[in-house]
Amino acid sequence: MLGMMVTKKSETLEDVLAETPWLYAYLNEDCQKDKSLAKIVLEKMGAMLEYAPESISSDSDLVMLAIEHGASFWMISEELKGNKDFIIKALEWCDDVLDHVDEEFLEDLEILYKAVEIDGENYKCFIKELRDDRDIALDCVKINGQVYNSLCRTLKWDDEIMIEAIYHGLSLGDLHPKAPGLNEILDDREVIIKAIQHNGGDELRFASDTLAKDKALVEYAIDKGLMYLKDVNPEIRKDKEIVKKVMSNMTAKGVRDHEIIRNMAEIPHPLRADDDFMLELIKINAVIFSVMYGKEYHFQVEAYLLIRIPLFAKRHMKQIPRHLNIWEMQ
Repeated sequence: MLGMMVTKKSETLEDVLAETPWLYAYLNEDCQKDKSLAKIVLEKMGAMLEYAPESISSDSDLVMLAIEHGASFWMISEELKGNKDFIIKALEWCDDVLDHVDEEFLEDLEILYKAVEIDGENYKCFIKELRDDRDIALDCVKINGQVYNSLCRTLKWDDEIMIEAIYHGLSLGDLHPKAPGLNEILDDREVIIKAIQHNGGDELRFASDTLAKDKALVEYAIDKGLMYLKDVNPEIRKDKEIVKKVMSNMTAKGVRDHEIIRNMAEIPHPLRADDDFMLELIKINAVIFSVMYGKEYHFQVEAYLLIRIPLFAKRHMKQIPRHLNIWEMQ
């Protein structure tokens, strides 16, 4: 078959395999054992390792090349499956490594720490004695806060583990809702700030009522990432500067028009009734004017907004973006 495909005088078997690596599966045993040919194939299609003879699937360099290009860990030789150093390297590329190693490696702390660094869910793959050890669990959440999601309930209720998990990337929303110390943690300003730094401003919605009403903390959260008005405490939404800051942030982040309008519904009634304030919002994002008055979206906005804004906007045409044809909208 391959002889028929190598038709051009200048075309070699290497050229053919570089273009069609899947043909490796049909080579004779001698050709499959050729490391130079195997290298050409495996750097193009790592999954061809499945068809490689023992001499190739035991070669750590060629196997790592294959893994880097899509091979699964189950394809490699038993010899390499029992090589701790190779397992640690393979963890960075394969998500099925821990499914195909002997139990002795699932008792190894060095492998555990490397595995959870890559993916917190890998914690579940290790033996129960390691998973239930508080000190090991604490070490692991310090490596990757997402490990918290794989802990038993007893460890999830541990205050120090919860705090370290937050400090290392876990969202406040992932903390166990019945943990005895949860309320105290959610009232800890430093913990909330860490959560915001890792996961964005909307983490503030999980904070205690006291911190959620802290204007300085709200401003910090807005500056640290996208935050919607629905995530801002109702008391703070009454502050014009906060509302403008949120709308400016949403505009800068490229939030879609319909989300901008939905957030308009979160603005307290007294502010929405303030024509001058609404004009300031229109200056921040013209879509507030055009979409509210247009028919592009079908959800409801307060009726008085639909009526009042065109009326006062018409009196301030010089302040409205030029691309909006006020007269055509009337």
